[in-house]
Amino acid sequence: MDRKVVISKTAERKLNLLFDYLIQKWSVRIKNKFIERLDSSIEIIKNQPDIFPESKKNAPTKKSCI
Repeated sequence: MDRKVVISKTAERKLNLLFDYLIQKWSVRIKNKFIERLDSSIEIIKNQPDIFPESKKNAPTKKSCI
């Protein structure tokens, strides 16, 4: 089951702040490594959405913390 994953505006904003932080405090390589892990986690969410709990605020949306 391959579903579409929607990233909220808040999550997108926080990710951009995190990317900037990783580049400033660590390196582009570390940022890219994080993105690889993020992509891997998103694939799991897409293929196995039922392993994640439903959002209490926005059912039937699933939630995941990466």
